[in-house]
Amino acid sequence: MCEALEELMHDELEEKRRLGLQQGLQQGLQQGLQQGEKRVNDLTLRLYEMGRTDDIVKAALDKEYQKKLFQEFGL
Repeated sequence: MCEALEELMHDELEEKRRLGLQQGLQQGLQQGLQQGEKRVNDLTLRLYEMGRTDDIVKAALDKEYQKKLFQEFGL
């Protein structure tokens, strides 16, 4: 009887651990998406304020150029 109870408890703990990891991953992904969106929006606003509208379009089409601009603005 004790072995069966221990196995049941182990299975339950394993399931809770798995669910906790899954929730943590989902929260991390959501936070990452929000940070990425903020970063792109900050870059777009800075470029717009500087009148660099052509760079907004270029950055949207060219990820390497976008990375260069992130570095330029410290984002």
